[in-house]
Amino acid sequence: MLVAVFAAAGAALSGYLSYVNLWGSGCEQTAITCGSTGPVMIFGIPNCVYGFGMFFAVLLFAIGSMASEKAKMLPNLIFWLSTVGTLFALGLVIYEYGWLKEKGIPACLYGLIFYLIIFVLAFFYRHQVRRAIQPPPQSVA
Repeated sequence: MLVAVFAAAGAALSGYLSYVNLWGSGCEQTAITCGSTGPVMIFGIPNCVYGFGMFFAVLLFAIGSMASEKAKMLPNLIFWLSTVGTLFALGLVIYEYGWLKEKGIPACLYGLIFYLIIFVLAFFYRHQVRRAIQPPPQSVA
């Protein structure tokens, strides 16, 4: 499932940035930066840590939905988590470009792109699963 691929890519990106921000030299020295002002801190924690948690949760739910056909609620969870992730990343992008006047391409923009793709895929996957579990309409004779 493509959702798992994009969730894994998002988890890898945000996991890498979480590592360099928490235990490394910070993301200003990396190939993919947090922006010119460094990471946005939310309750004292870099925003990429929250992104990693959300991407990793989507990845686990996507793997779970592929592993079990009985997991009918997982497409809904993936959809709603992708909605929250999209809004979270969009808020960060607006904050960085609107208030911080970012000139480059911060990692949050990549996260937003991943989440938008996951959101669209999850939307269609959710409707596909709904159609598959609904009984066919009964004809009135």
